[in-house]
Amino acid sequence: MRAAALLVVSRKLDEIRSLLVAGGVGSLTAAVNGAPTVVAVSPTAAPVPPKNPCVQCGRPGVYRSKPNQFNKTGSWFCRIHIVLGTGGDLEDQMDRSLQPTMVPSPPQVSPQASPPGASTLAEAMMGAQVVVEEN
Repeated sequence: MRAAALLVVSRKLDEIRSLLVAGGVGSLTAAVNGAPTVVAVSPTAAPVPPKNPCVQCGRPGVYRSKPNQFNKTGSWFCRIHIVLGTGGDLEDQMDRSLQPTMVPSPPQVSPQASPPGASTLAEAMMGAQVVVEEN
């Protein structure tokens, strides 16, 4: 069991070392025949970020979605995620076609209902009875 665990750890350390070398770490210490040696690695230039990165993965964007009320500038999508961008534009187009534009109308004031037979406020007030109970 211990030998198998050491073998797995050894393979993972080799994998990590190769990833670090590929990533451009300056120098690494490697054991050669039991003696540590320094392996010089030339630093690589950092990758230049794309001009218009995809909002999903960061790859170079090839399609820009149309701006809307939630996304004022629009978003860039790569070739893989272009379906997400075009799908959003199609949804916006369907929303605009389904929802009619609403124009607010001025509020309408309706006359208040008065008691039957009353034509003015004074007559309505005279017709109302107030009952006051005394204790």
